[in-house]
Amino acid sequence: MFDFLKKKQENNQQETNQEDEDQEDVIAAITYKIGSDNIVYIDVNVEDYDIDTVQALCKILDILSEDYAYVQTLETLKKGLIEVEAKDALELIYEHIGKQMSQKIVNNVKEFMKDQPCIKPSQMLNR
Repeated sequence: MFDFLKKKQENNQQETNQEDEDQEDVIAAITYKIGSDNIVYIDVNVEDYDIDTVQALCKILDILSEDYAYVQTLETLKKGLIEVEAKDALELIYEHIGKQMSQKIVNNVKEFMKDQPCIKPSQMLNR
């Protein structure tokens, strides 16, 4: 029993060391956080302001503007939640995404219909 705990602690220590090594290699990062006050915080970290660092930051911004970044983030969440057997949390996320997409569609239709007349002039002439 204790060997299992010791191995788990050793694995956690190895993971921490790996994360520390990865952090040393990072030249630019954008982190999103939400606090208990329900406010989203965006943290931008850059190693310095040279051309390579700024280009790396621009690459992150380019990725964030693409739809595949959203999909990739969801895939990462899905993999992690399934791994820890948090299927209820995954279902809540899927439900949220479904509602969000439905709302976007409704808003697009409303915006399109706002510019359309209730009765088209051609309909008036056909009577």
